[in-house]
Amino acid sequence: MTQTTDGLEVDGGQAQVVPVEGKADEGHKPHHGKHKEHEKLGFVIRFLYVYYGLWLLFGLAYFALTSRDVIVYDVNTIYMFIGMVIYGICFWLIAKRLRFARTAIVVANVIDLSLQVLNLISGELSLVGFAVNAAIHILLIAYFVRGERPRKVLYRDLDANTKRDVSMPRINQLAFWRNLLMYYCVFAVVGHWMEAGFCMLIRWGVVAGSYDPSNTSLWRDWLYPFPPDGVGFVACVLLLYPIKNWLQDHIHVRFAPLVISFVINGLVCVLIELCFGLVVNPHFELWNYSDMFCNFMGQICLQNGIGFAMISTLITWVLYPFIERQLDRVSKDGMAILAPAVFVFYAVLQCLYLVNPPSLG
Repeated sequence: MTQTTDGLEVDGGQAQVVPVEGKADEGHKPHHGKHKEHEKLGFVIRFLYVYYGLWLLFGLAYFALTSRDVIVYDVNTIYMFIGMVIYGICFWLIAKRLRFARTAIVVANVIDLSLQVLNLISGELSLVGFAVNAAIHILLIAYFVRGERPRKVLYRDLDANTKRDVSMPRINQLAFWRNLLMYYCVFAVVGHWMEAGFCMLIRWGVVAGSYDPSNTSLWRDWLYPFPPDGVGFVACVLLLYPIKNWLQDHIHVRFAPLVISFVINGLVCVLIELCFGLVVNPHFELWNYSDMFCNFMGQICLQNGIGFAMISTLITWVLYPFIERQLDRVSKDGMAILAPAVFVFYAVLQCLYLVNPPSLG
């Protein structure tokens, strides 16, 4: 009788399978208990999951029904902004059953507890109310630090090294549209700051033009989102960036793709501004370039066209590829934290600044 390395014993021409010590039957691995994915969240975690979701909905409704003119930017308002972002992250992390949800919930409770201390010091909260709230937050912190249930059901790790999104995701991938929506949210606010900077150049006499110093949405509310600027960045990604790539692939003369892209970018941007102006600015309530050099219908002018060409070329050649490369360094689970934070924060700004509350009088 002989035995092969595969555990096969041969005796008189007949083969017989004999288990080899140290090898397990991979097809029949034992199952020990229920898989973590099917573990129930438990009352406390499920209650917080629902609480965070309702808190987001009611918070957005509050900002939508409140005029920005009556908002006081004090500690409580800043807390609401930060709290909604953190609660949105916690809500999403619980839904994904990520281990980091435990840390995020602890941080949220520490911030809540800190606010309660400030309210107690300022006299806005009684000692009894503070004691009750503090006890709840301390118990929740202890539960998510030491509790067995959070460890069992919030178990998935944030993987920082694998499962990354591919570099420069394609238009048929969800990552592309997720990133595009994030760009819109961020650059709707960044565009506001750029327009304020341009108005400062006008004020200092660096460039020609006029501006309204009483415009509160521009000078007072620094987080006021300007949707056309967000749309402009998206247009650069969807229209101008593919043109830039085509020029680089088909024109191999030094600097020629950059120069041609600069001209095309300027023409596309002024065309977009012209169409946008004829629709929303027919009576020049928003801008009027009638006294500017080389203007057309008071809606577009040469100076702004050159400015648009410079900014859009900077976006398509430098800024957008750079940001995409940085996002490529973030794991999918990391984007599961970043993306909800951006979306929730923009939703707060959208409801506060761009939704006109109904008149009650």
